[in-house]
Amino acid sequence: MVTGVGAVTPLGNSAAATWESLVAGRSGIGPITRFDASTCTNRIAGEVRGYDPTAPMGSFRPRGAAGDEVTAPLSPKDARKVGRFSHLGLGAGLDAYGDSGLDGIRGTLDPNRVGINLGVGLGGMPEIEAARDEYKSRGFRRISPFLVLQIAPNILSGQLGIMLDFRGPNMCNTAACATSGHSIGEAFNSIRRGDTDVFFAGGSEAVVSELAIGAFAQMRATSTRNDAPEAASLGTVDAVVRRSPAPALGSAAAGSVATI
Repeated sequence: MVTGVGAVTPLGNSAAATWESLVAGRSGIGPITRFDASTCTNRIAGEVRGYDPTAPMGSFRPRGAAGDEVTAPLSPKDARKVGRFSHLGLGAGLDAYGDSGLDGIRGTLDPNRVGINLGVGLGGMPEIEAARDEYKSRGFRRISPFLVLQIAPNILSGQLGIMLDFRGPNMCNTAACATSGHSIGEAFNSIRRGDTDVFFAGGSEAVVSELAIGAFAQMRATSTRNDAPEAASLGTVDAVVRRSPAPALGSAAAGSVATI
């Protein structure tokens, strides 16, 4: 049984906002703003806009009344330590936690029997690109000591477990466009086997970056309908996939996340 849903997507920074946009028929595809895409054949994408991982989302007590209060996915200090895909994923995870109502019954839950599986397709591409540029221009000493935390795919699941005090199975699938589906399937099997009682599952991605968009464009896997972004079909939240049989349509890259 699905008890809570969370999302941070090009259509909204919560599951509720995303659903409202879907029902209204709004498109989350638009011109790329995260970098200069003027020389690329693909100049549109599904960008998450206006999202702040340090903004309050409510008041939660995952460690009980005597424990620290959780109000936002990240503090300003910690937001600098992890990558954008983790920013998005932690927001969706906290959104799902709030929607589930689990915070009100934490005393009845064994944290060792609550698992997390948040898959990541490519992970910290923007951070890798930025670090490479910094290294080339200013040398090794300018590489951030947090780079590994920013790009490692499993950091998201680990950070959500720490934030919400869930100590059960903690993993990350990487299976291209099928990543989130694998995560949900593994979560279902874990509960069915009796290994866990509750599982957070889904996927996160933040691939609106020069190399990622350029690579998918070279594969001709993304839309060139730059004059009509709303006409492009959207791939999964994990990656870019051509769904339309018409080659001229293609798909738009999305940087987003969904958690169940």
